[in-house]
Amino acid sequence: MNINAASPRYPQIKADVDRVEGFLADTSIAVWDSLLEYQKTRYITGHLGEIGVYKGKSATILAHHQCSGEELWLVDFSNFIDEAKINLASITPNEIRYIKQKSVELFRSPDLATHRRTFRWFHIDGEHTGQAVATDLAIAHELLADDGIICIDDFLNPAYPQISAATFAFLQAHRFELTLFACGYNKGYMVRPTYARHYLQMIRDTLAKELRARGLDNFTLWKTSPGADFDCWGIHFRYGDRDYRGLDSNPNEFC
Repeated sequence: MNINAASPRYPQIKADVDRVEGFLADTSIAVWDSLLEYQKTRYITGHLGEIGVYKGKSATILAHHQCSGEELWLVDFSNFIDEAKINLASITPNEIRYIKQKSVELFRSPDLATHRRTFRWFHIDGEHTGQAVATDLAIAHELLADDGIICIDDFLNPAYPQISAATFAFLQAHRFELTLFACGYNKGYMVRPTYARHYLQMIRDTLAKELRARGLDNFTLWKTSPGADFDCWGIHFRYGDRDYRGLDSNPNEFC
């Protein structure tokens, strides 16, 4: 992997992620890092969270991006969270809250009320039933800031159709509060509708360049539908020589 100087922190982030057991596609690592760096350019601040931590692989990225004054909540009822604590010990000097309980119990926590609308990133990778996903989305929805991102794992993964079903049902029920702006490599990315245009434009303008700066070239960013139809980018395997592909009727048109 040839990572150029446009992303000076990324080689260390990637190395730390690779050391932790678990699965996270290289493309997803680079997409996360690009979006989190973009948040910094727009002066977006806030806490970070994850439901379903395992040994801390994806949490490693969040720990690297955690800034002073920001909390990182890691929620997992299994004993694996103890290994995550060891793996993350040297990553950040900032506060990490290890919450060893089922995510549904957060509804009874006073911290939920005091932290509403304060998270800039929330990753859902907990129990993979439709019911659990709906619950975790409700928690993330309560916590998400106006300019933050919810990322859901195994979205559109055919092994877990219930995750996609629960996600689309939740989005439909909250269509003026959350919208899907990107998906790919078994991840779905949601944002508040009034802020979606910024992330959509970032993907169009700079994401391909950012992924290449992180050593990736086997990708194409797809926008095959007008925004009025469904305003969402797809991140998928390489299509010919294209970094971007637009409408089927005109692959050079993006709308």
